[in-house]
Amino acid sequence: MHSSYGIFTGKAEHTALLEFSKARANWVVDELWHAEQQGEWLSNDNYQLSFPFSDSRELIMNILKHGAEVMVIALEFLKAAVKEEINKMQKNYHCLTE
Repeated sequence: MHSSYGIFTGKAEHTALLEFSKARANWVVDELWHAEQQGEWLSNDNYQLSFPFSDSRELIMNILKHGAEVMVIALEFLKAAVKEEINKMQKNYHCLTE
């Protein structure tokens, strides 16, 4: 395995910290995101996962696939990048009505 998450090689410069909802936790707990990942069950039955990464592009895609069932706890720039992508996605659907 690489020293950082995903297909982008290179030395890991950051550590992501994600919190998955109780509903999604049982799926994520068995996934291998990185050889050095660390997971922890929280008192609210959510699951917190941390792992090293260098490039956030693939990571952002994988965070988004979990939708509202995951929250980026750290780092701020990763949280901002996910939020920016969500805002772009919303613009694709601005003309739709319920």
